[in-house]
Amino acid sequence: METQTPADVLRFGTAARAGSGQIEVGLEKVDRYQIALDKTLGVRGLGHKDIQEFYNVQAAYKEITGDFRFQFNIIPRQVTAQEALVATDFPNLLGRSMNRRVVQDFRDMNFHENIFISHRGGTDNFAQQRAVNLLGYEDPPVIDPESEDYSEGGKPLEESASYPLRTVGDLMSVSEMVLRGDDFGGLRRILRGRTRAHRRAFARFIWSFYTENATFQGDGVPWFAAGHGNLFTAALSPGAIQDAMTAIWEMVEPGSGEEIGGFGHDQGLGFKLIVGRNLWFTAKTINERPYVDANFTPNPVWRQFGENNERIFVSPMPADADNWGIVSDVGDREIIEVKFLDGREEPAIGLTSLEEARRFGLHDKIVYKIKWSYGGVLVDYRNAAKSLVP
Repeated sequence: METQTPADVLRFGTAARAGSGQIEVGLEKVDRYQIALDKTLGVRGLGHKDIQEFYNVQAAYKEITGDFRFQFNIIPRQVTAQEALVATDFPNLLGRSMNRRVVQDFRDMNFHENIFISHRGGTDNFAQQRAVNLLGYEDPPVIDPESEDYSEGGKPLEESASYPLRTVGDLMSVSEMVLRGDDFGGLRRILRGRTRAHRRAFARFIWSFYTENATFQGDGVPWFAAGHGNLFTAALSPGAIQDAMTAIWEMVEPGSGEEIGGFGHDQGLGFKLIVGRNLWFTAKTINERPYVDANFTPNPVWRQFGENNERIFVSPMPADADNWGIVSDVGDREIIEVKFLDGREEPAIGLTSLEEARRFGLHDKIVYKIKWSYGGVLVDYRNAAKSLVP
């Protein structure tokens, strides 16, 4: 059986050995370890071509800690306090690298929940959050500057809504089995799977406002309702899509008294079509066909949702499989506001305690906590229409 010596394990730097009298530890070396771990876990954009990734988890652990026999927190007496600090810092270094990989993977994933988020913000507390939607202004008055003064402009009407933050998270263990494993592939797969679960849960939270017809706090009525003029039951067709778009345009903005589809609207170029998973091919065909029948009747919504169907989105929720809807661009109308604790828009990985870093060998594993806090609310209903097909 092949035996690895310390020299075989190390791929860069100089190992500090117990009792050697020459302990090479400092910020620069710790930074090099961190970059090497980042690279090993596949974090992109690091530079530093002179620093190589570790060969495997075992090599990383042994070089950073100097623990070549996996004694964990059993440190020889000759080791100075400074070296002991580095030996027990492996959980922190690995945690930072895992956190950076989680952020990278989170940003790479996409469940298209961003089509509903019109405002992102941060908060430093768990108090009830308040969202304010400023409505329209009346047209400014005409004045004669030579005979009269300017007057104070009218204040817009406001609609407000409140909402709490929610905290999601769980524990993740890196065991001795992983540390003794052959490569980082298993750890990367675990991280990606955990990250996908968090991104999916966040997307489900945002999508649920649409799929579950959230209540608009301004009037206590569901987002899609007959009283709002944005609820339909027609099957997906060019004419039904046209009716839904028209319904949004004809909504009146409080304060100004103007229709949303009045002066300056974008002719619906920002509208997105949301379909249940059973309607994707129907939606694609409608968008691509210039005529609706053999008599060459023009399709009123031809390429309305992009030349390559880029503005057609499939609802990820199975319960919405046969329904469809139209939603405005988030730059045109307020839809959903989201706030994140401390402004962090991705989940974070950290050690459960400082003691965990010092005694991670006690249970033959390092325990990390994945935590994330966020909340959101529907701030307007004049931005979409939906058809609940019976």
